[in-house]
Parts: sequence; structure tokens; C-alpha cells
Amino acid sequence: MATTQLAKHLTLEPPSITEEDIRRYSEEIGEPEWLTRFRLDSYAHFKRLEVEPSPLFYKYVDLSGVNIRNAEYLRYRDKLSTPVGFGELDDAMFIAHAQGNIVRVPDELAQSGVIVETMDEAVKKHPDLLKQVWERKSVTPDYDKFAAFTNALFDTGVFIYVPKNVEVKMPLRLVFLATGKSDATVSHNLMYVAEHSSVNIIEEEYSIGEGENSVAAFIADVQAAPGSKVTYSVFQGYSNNVSVFSNRRASVDRDASVNWTFTHLGGNYVRSKLDNLMVGSGGSSDDIEVTFGNAKQRFDLSSNIVFISNNSTGAVYSKAALKDYSKGLMKGMIKIREKAKASRGFLSYHALLLSRDAMADAIPTLEIDTNDVKATHSAAVEQLDQEQMFYLMSKGLDEDTAKQLVVLAFFEKAVERIPSPTLRTRIRSMIVSKWLGVPLQEAFKQEDLFEWALSYRGGEMQFTDIFAGHYKYRKTV
Repeated sequence: MATTQLAKHLTLEPPSITEEDIRRYSEEIGEPEWLTRFRLDSYAHFKRLEVEPSPLFYKYVDLSGVNIRNAEYLRYRDKLSTPVGFGELDDAMFIAHAQGNIVRVPDELAQSGVIVETMDEAVKKHPDLLKQVWERKSVTPDYDKFAAFTNALFDTGVFIYVPKNVEVKMPLRLVFLATGKSDATVSHNLMYVAEHSSVNIIEEEYSIGEGENSVAAFIADVQAAPGSKVTYSVFQGYSNNVSVFSNRRASVDRDASVNWTFTHLGGNYVRSKLDNLMVGSGGSSDDIEVTFGNAKQRFDLSSNIVFISNNSTGAVYSKAALKDYSKGLMKGMIKIREKAKASRGFLSYHALLLSRDAMADAIPTLEIDTNDVKATHSAAVEQLDQEQMFYLMSKGLDEDTAKQLVVLAFFEKAVERIPSPTLRTRIRSMIVSKWLGVPLQEAFKQEDLFEWALSYRGGEMQFTDIFAGHYKYRKTV
């Protein structure tokens, strides 16, 4: 019985798409033969690969209720001037929704050589450049079952190219909208940031109304050349009828930096996988993730740091607060290869349970093939502190407001590490909005007491070496 139930939770019926459907779509939108072959190879991998390749995590996988079969895939997206019902997104540079794609690139950005194009337009306008960047992709078909799924069936997404020595000062805002009508958002985002350039990407995911089950699948493949700087923020605020699958990977070259910020709030089932590949000496990566679940939401979050070259630093700070019947799995690995001496890696996974029926697991792992490195992890799952609740309620707060404040304070250790005050305020606003039942795309801005506290303490937080106080690396006289 247990084996049957486990097999059921690991089973995922494939989409009703054939190889001929994929070939026909690819040819009709004018893709080159090499890209058609790539799609077909990816679909073969999708059908062959397991949902969870590691036996260690079989028991945590629960795909019950997830349906990817009946969604509408490989749609022909027209170019539109405005998205239906979302005029407030006029400053977004790229918008993808059921009716089409929208791309708006300011003249000054285009004149600096920056390319922001839909994938189908990039194939036509920049075929050689796109192929050159594509061949360096790290989110390959054999990487993950849902990476193969997205590689095969993407019908939207953006190609971003930042030339050498260009600082993109305005954030590149990418917005993805699900209609809630059994549609599928399958997006492939490919970015190359050349030497000594910088870019700030903000990706937002929302729903337009409630409806039948929808599917959202994402690839973000980031290539950070030597000396470049990439900041990538994801705000996931889908309604609870959307199943979300994402695979994001960054190749961090010599002296480059890639900083990720994730806010996981929506979706009925969320599977997020992030890898930072430290391929060049002196590179750095940061991953800050905030997850807030309620009702029967399920989150499967994975964040890995792979050190390939020497003298690089990578850190993960992941926090999840879960209420009602929601479940969360936070797992990740620091992998230090033989030539990656003087590497420094840190994993931190903390979960807060707000109800008796909420569940969380935090599983950090280390795999180290050399010496002269620093690697450590921290993991904890805790329940709501009743003493904190008593203290706050004794000051006149009602129980719901007291819980809200405890949750915000719990997240703050991760949120305060984000360099941008605007992003910090937005994350807090989205958490409060979800708590109050306000649509996340309408997250209101209120007086931010946490920002006031940071300024009162002297402005931006100054963080010490993450290894300085750890018992394994503490210096003794």
C-alpha cells in the first residue's frame, strides 16, 4: 500500500503533445533546424527522466493534484501594445500573457547595444549571437525533468544581451501573467552579461482572476562574464490554482557576482530549483529566498552551489513560514570540486510553523573533494514562540496582528541582507498583502517600520564574515 501510494505521488501524466506537434510549431514560427532538434531531444529527455532522481528525496515528493496534461501548449503569441486589464504595468519591459507578448525597449538602452527580444524574434534578428549564447547554456535537457519539459515546450521568454562595459541603470522588468483558464506559461529566459557590465532583472509572476488549473514553467539561464554583476529578483504571486516549475542556473565567471532574491507566495504546487556554478576564480553568489505558504500549498525548493574554480564565495539564506495545511521542503548542496581550493560556501534553511498541521523539512548537504575550504550549513524547523505572542498581545495587539509581526520579524534576518531598500519594502508589503488576502499584484505600500529601524541603526546593515563566528573556523589563542 505504501509503495503504491508513493508511486502515485511520483507519477505525472505527460502533456497531450506529440513530437510532430513540436516540429510543426517550430517550423511555423521560423526556428532553425538546430533549435527544432533541440526541442525534440528535450521532449525525449522529459519522457525518460524521473521526477526526483535522488532516492533520498522520494518520500518528500507529492505531485497529487498536479495536472500538466490538459493545459494549452505551444501557442502563437501576437505582439500587443497593452495587456488586457493590466494597464498599471506600462513600465514593464517585457510582458507575456495568453493574448501575446509585449516588448518595450527604451531608445537609450537600445543605443547602448543592449538587446531585449522575445526568443522567436531573437532567432530572426540575431541568429548567430543567439546560437553562440545558446551553446553555452547550463540548463540542458538532461539537467532535470522539468528543465527538459520547458526546453521542449517554451512558447515565450526573452533573450537579454548586455555588451561589454555597459551599466544598465534601469531595472529590466519582466512580467508573466496566467489567465487561470487551463493555459500554460512556458518561458525560456536566456541572459548573457559581458565583461565588466551590470544589469538588474526583476521577474514578476501573477494571475488574472481564478479559474481552472494552470501550469507555469520557467527556465532562467544566466551567463555572467568576468567582472560582471547580475541582480535577479523573482516575485512569484500566482493564485492557488497554478502549478509552478522553475529551473534557474547561473554560470559565474572570474570576479563576477550574481545575486538572487526569491519571494515564493503563490501557486498550489511550487517546485523551484536554483544552481550557482562558480566557474571562475574570485566569483561570488548570493541566494535569498522568502516563502510564505497557507491553505494546502506545497513548496519543493532546492538551491545548490557548485564550486568549480578556486577562491569563490557562495551563500544561501532561505526562510519559510507555513500556516494551515501547507508543506515545505528546503534542500540544497554545497559541492566543492577538487580544483576549487579556498572556496567558501554557506547554506541556511529555517522554517517557522504557524499551525499544527503545517509541515516543513530542511535538508542541507555538503560534498567536498578537496581541502583548504570553508563550508558549513544551518537548518532549523521551529513552531511559533508563545512567549513572543504573549509579549506582543500584552502590549495591546490582537492575536492575528501579533502573528503577522512575528512572521515579518522571522523573515527579516534574510530580507535585511537585500541591498535594495525598494526590494526589501516590496517583499514585506507582499507578505502582509497575502496575510490579509489582498491580490499580490496589488500589494500596498505602507510605512515600513523595518526600514525606519535600519535607518535608525545607521543606514545599511554591515554584515560580518559569515564564517567568523562559526565554531569550526573560530580562531583560538
